[in-house]
Amino acid sequence: MAEGLASVVTADSLPLPPGVHRRYSKLLATADYEVWLIAWAAGGALELHDHGGSCGVAHVAEGELVETYTDLAERHPLRTATLRAGDSVSLSSTRVHEVWNPGPGRALSVHVYAPPLSTMTFFDHRPGNFLEPRRTEFGELVG
Repeated sequence: MAEGLASVVTADSLPLPPGVHRRYSKLLATADYEVWLIAWAAGGALELHDHGGSCGVAHVAEGELVETYTDLAERHPLRTATLRAGDSVSLSSTRVHEVWNPGPGRALSVHVYAPPLSTMTFFDHRPGNFLEPRRTEFGELVG
């Protein structure tokens, strides 16, 4: 689903006004899943977070994103992966990740979550406080 929708979105689908680093829009929503389009300016990022128990997939439609990730169930040191246009990443319900656009251009990604997101917890990444929750946000997508 993410790959199929990514094939029809373009930068015009979600413009980034000057000074905005990240913008998102819900494309589809059911009781079982939801789909989001996220535009990332060069340097745009979302800090280390989970998806509140939802699992999903993220597919890069344009540009490049870097993901730094670990897992709440199997707490390994942070790993880094570069995702280029056409790449997808599976997001288990216990995955914790930080995502950013290294630039120089913008990036566009499609994210599918099941069940729909209800919370996102943001975590500390410093070694002495590794994966300690910093805050939890409720409601519409924040990441």
